[in-house]
Amino acid sequence: METLNRLSINRVVCLISTFPSSGKALIGTGVFILSKAGEPLMATALHVAKDVDQTTTIEMSNGPGKKPNAFNLYTIAGGHYRKSPAADLAVFDLIGIKEKDKPLFTNRFITPSALKGDSAKPLSRDLEMTIVGFPSGLGHDADGSLVPLSFRSHVASDFFSLADPDFSTKLIVYCLENGTVGGYSGAPVFSLSPDSNGLYGFIKGNVNDDQGGKIAVATPACFINSLI
Repeated sequence: METLNRLSINRVVCLISTFPSSGKALIGTGVFILSKAGEPLMATALHVAKDVDQTTTIEMSNGPGKKPNAFNLYTIAGGHYRKSPAADLAVFDLIGIKEKDKPLFTNRFITPSALKGDSAKPLSRDLEMTIVGFPSGLGHDADGSLVPLSFRSHVASDFFSLADPDFSTKLIVYCLENGTVGGYSGAPVFSLSPDSNGLYGFIKGNVNDDQGGKIAVATPACFINSLI
């Protein structure tokens, strides 16, 4: 994929929806990325991947006025994922895409060269970040098309350790200046500036307090390297 911009990033994400028998859909955002060997993958937050079952669908935006393409994730990925031992990240190998459907995935994949940042070097707080995804599953319009939502923010912290009950060791994360909304989990954190263009993280969720305050927490993009 060429330089990321506000149009192209809408094509690299998908809405992940799982429909448990209990009722309410479980929502997350996936990111299409190529492996180092050029194979098609979809990355998301591990806590989103854990909900995936045979009801899970992914929907890919085709832009305003055009209906999205939808696939059963179990069918195109076998329902299996690889998880990071040190980050809230998981990757699905898209091994089940049928030949006739491959054109629908054209120009949707981020290349490994777009991954930016180093876990030993905090990100500049001058970087304006754009997060794109599907908060609460929003993005469908009355005509049936699907366009992801985005918000802009800045890095608000250095990397720091965060306890998570699903992991035996503390996770390395960083914060953004704004809070986020459920459904953005797994969403990519991009810089679209020409001099820093690339993918810098994946939304993990929020840090909340009992007064209703929240601030977004992201996983540094470099942690996906061990999975691709």
